Amino acid sequence: MHNNRPLIVGLALLCLATVGTASAQETSAPAVGIRDKTPRVHALTNARIVMAPGRVIESGTVVIRDGIIDAVGAKVAAPDGARIWDLEGHSVYAGFIDPMSDLGVPELPDIVREDYPSYPVELPAGPGYWNPRVRSNRRIADELAIDPHAAEGYRSIGYTTVLSSGQQGVFRGISALVNLGEVHDPKQVLIDDDSAHTMAFEYGGRDAAYYPTSLAGAIALTRQVLYDAQWYRAAHDWQKENPDAERAESNPALAVLSPVIRGNKPVIMRADDELDFARVRGIADEFGLDAIILGNGFEYRQRAALAGARIIVPLNFPEPPAVETPDMALDVSLADLQHWEMAPSNAAFLEQAGIDFAFTRFGLENPGLYFWSNVRKAIERGLDADAALAALTTRPAAMLGVSDRLGTVEKGKIANLIISDGNPFFDKTARVRRVFVDGNPYRTAYTDSIDPRGKWAVTRDGQPVSEWSIAGPLSKLRAKQDDEEITVIRKEGYVLLFPPAETFGGGEGTARLSARRIADTLRGEGTLPDGSPFDWQASLVPGDKEEKDEEIPPLQWSSFPAGAYGLEEQPAQPAAVLVQNATVWTQGPDGTLENADLLIRNGKFAAVGTGLTAPRGATVIDATGKHVTPGLLDAHSHSALYRGINEFGAAVTSEVRMSDASDPTDISIYRQLAGGLTTAHPMHGSANPMGGQNTVIKLRWGEDADALKFAGAAPTVKFALGENVKQSNWGDLFNVRYPQTRMGVPQIMRDTFIAAQEYEAEWARWERNRSGAPPRKNLRLDAMVEILNRDRKVHIHSYRQDEILRFVRLAEEFDLEVAAFQHILEGYKVADAMVAINAGGSTFSDWWAYKFEVHDAIPYAGALMHNAGVVTSFNSDSSELARRLNTEGAKAIKYGGLSEIEALNFVTLYPAVQLRVDNSVGSLEAGKDGDFVIWNGHPLSTFSKAEQTWVDGRKYFDLDTDAQLREQMGAERQRLVQKALPDRVKKMEIKAARPSSNTAGAKPTGERLDLRGLYHDGADLLVCRHDGGLY
Repeated sequence: MHNNRPLIVGLALLCLATVGTASAQETSAPAVGIRDKTPRVHALTNARIVMAPGRVIESGTVVIRDGIIDAVGAKVAAPDGARIWDLEGHSVYAGFIDPMSDLGVPELPDIVREDYPSYPVELPAGPGYWNPRVRSNRRIADELAIDPHAAEGYRSIGYTTVLSSGQQGVFRGISALVNLGEVHDPKQVLIDDDSAHTMAFEYGGRDAAYYPTSLAGAIALTRQVLYDAQWYRAAHDWQKENPDAERAESNPALAVLSPVIRGNKPVIMRADDELDFARVRGIADEFGLDAIILGNGFEYRQRAALAGARIIVPLNFPEPPAVETPDMALDVSLADLQHWEMAPSNAAFLEQAGIDFAFTRFGLENPGLYFWSNVRKAIERGLDADAALAALTTRPAAMLGVSDRLGTVEKGKIANLIISDGNPFFDKTARVRRVFVDGNPYRTAYTDSIDPRGKWAVTRDGQPVSEWSIAGPLSKLRAKQDDEEITVIRKEGYVLLFPPAETFGGGEGTARLSARRIADTLRGEGTLPDGSPFDWQASLVPGDKEEKDEEIPPLQWSSFPAGAYGLEEQPAQPAAVLVQNATVWTQGPDGTLENADLLIRNGKFAAVGTGLTAPRGATVIDATGKHVTPGLLDAHSHSALYRGINEFGAAVTSEVRMSDASDPTDISIYRQLAGGLTTAHPMHGSANPMGGQNTVIKLRWGEDADALKFAGAAPTVKFALGENVKQSNWGDLFNVRYPQTRMGVPQIMRDTFIAAQEYEAEWARWERNRSGAPPRKNLRLDAMVEILNRDRKVHIHSYRQDEILRFVRLAEEFDLEVAAFQHILEGYKVADAMVAINAGGSTFSDWWAYKFEVHDAIPYAGALMHNAGVVTSFNSDSSELARRLNTEGAKAIKYGGLSEIEALNFVTLYPAVQLRVDNSVGSLEAGKDGDFVIWNGHPLSTFSKAEQTWVDGRKYFDLDTDAQLREQMGAERQRLVQKALPDRVKKMEIKAARPSSNTAGAKPTGERLDLRGLYHDGADLLVCRHDGGLY
């Protein structure tokens, strides 16, 4: 609905400026020249006033005095001296608030030097935090420099206030809430110069190798900073009570976080993808933060995990996927197709779930073109229009604690208003014609715009005279009356037309017409060739719909993960399962049983034997001619991890938890289930002498990250020896981090252990006496204390015998529990030393000669270590190889002559012992977890397939179900491709397709063999590389 009538009447003759009206706000700056005392009183009359979502005055007046709303109502009179704006046909809304923007925020220089990527360009000036990614004391208000053109872009779509926030670092500083007025002094537009803090899991990579370099490292840094803030506050509180004591550290980066850790100041935490929601909420819960989540558009997939959260939701919907040719369609994953369809429904999903959210235009490409269309699309998908308005006004105001000043059109609030013709929440031709910021009026890009296109029924004095059609681009309009061309010229706010005079009864010649558009009417004046004036108007003729109504998908989403092989619900756990007539490889005292049965009750093995009776209601599986084994275990995996497997920003990174980087969407989980794997040990990489904390998981496909964790598994840590940790093949720029030689590796380990002993003793003294300031909590040393106390088991990347022996002596010196030497390709030379400290060996079956330090590797190493008494396993160190660990185990027969049972133990019982979970898995014995595999043949044969894989008594993989899923997946792909094609073709006709601005979720998922998980691009596949690289 349009209304382009003049907005200014009455006292408009006062000739007040319409842009940049001087503010009467009192300021500390002296006046320059003659003081501006222009009265700032405005009366917006005859307007439809949307006071708040659900509260509308159909025709009323808003009075603004000195930047504040002075009165609102249907019977409010314009005060004397007011500038009167006649807004008949227009609507007044509260100005929109964007709770996330980078408007006016200077970009900081890179923190990493090009010549030495592992060192920062310069540490923060002054007594700041040691890590330059921690910029919590950065005050955006002190740096604000708003580009007037950029501010106009915000105003033109309805925004009058934005939260300007830093966009660099892990802790990004204190945001500034800013009104979008044009003033010379930034202080005059600041609503709050001490608004929300902002945080993100930012990290570098190989080209910016300063800590952190991984997602897990960024989370570890985040936690350490927040613990440091708690310590800092406690230390200074104690010092105030004890002024004669040693002075506490002065650190403004920690001091400003005091209200954050007390929960008194909101912190906006960025979630880059759907899996980050749980990470953000985990940190918020751990530290009691008043968290607001900056979302990513995938919230609809994680509604349950977001219950009770507050979220800032972007309006950047994905472009139609490139599916115009069969080859191009192959490169678009099912998950991407699904997201294209569901993204516009995201807000409706959240509203349906009762989740508090606000909209942001942050990250939206070309907001002038897409902002309002995306808002309307969200409404078309089921979002209530009042909820959409709330997401732009009242909800962001509440999130930022300014509801008393912004968000509604009420007396006493700041006069931030927008004026639109019609209702832009429904009418795609409606525009924001003018805005008020701090009571000052501003033009927008649409103030004088007019769109006369359409089919019009023309009348004079109420009598029809003709029918016109106006079409073409706005810059070159074409008008027709029957088959005759009519000249049409578009001006600012009105249109000129030159039809034949005879149309209006004027004889020969050309008539001159002008008109403004008011809603669906063109209304104006005309002059005939003889000079006689007349009034005329034209009404828009409803035409046939040019576009078919979109098929609206229902507000339903329960599949996890998205894309290929996602599950609508978890597999059921039958009360009882009986597998009959199989060859059962118990890998326990009973050995291998022919024509035997296996009974599972409530997810646990209940009995193994012959002639077992099925309980009432049991699921019975006839396994005649088939083999049943325990679920396979992989003691060295990097599957189900993403966004950096190595935290290589420091030599010691034991504070890093790989569970923080868990990726339950990794398609490798499903594929490995298809190979009989049920338990894995996703590990930190080998870039550090003392790396991060590993995680032990069960392959519960379709569960979230927490549900993958193997409850009761012993905590482990990754250490490493050899070329990787001394950066041998990292390149010439990586030659400054200690150690740079093999000699330095045990020295940094010893020094760290001694530091941990001192740290533990310091805490013990304080706990005993509770005197003095509490010690600083050190997450890195906390993990080391666990290792020293044998609570966390060591798994160490190793190759050469000399280094292995050195570490054995170090383990003896500190009484470490070494669960397994990983790789251990020369372990066969020093097996007696490994046995002496009760260390296992997890090795490859037949990988050798891939770099010089494995020159002496032999395929018989596993059997030789086993025969010497070392608990030995074969592992994958590869998401691909993990799909066929059964045949890896068989190689212990080929290379070493071990028995079939012992060979199978290499991938079942023995890795379970190394992971300290042999009381739960690894063999088919009563009381253990119901993890088993049904094979169609001998489990060590290359010709055998896993027909069914069960975890905890639930069937997570089945060949028949897999075939059904493939068929469903293909049909769903084709449906979505057909649905996307018209939109894609339309986009191609307008311009070349633009890349999506939303990187999260934009990468393919499970269908392609070289890609892993929703957010994987294949870069981390070889995460424990043995060519001397980082991993």
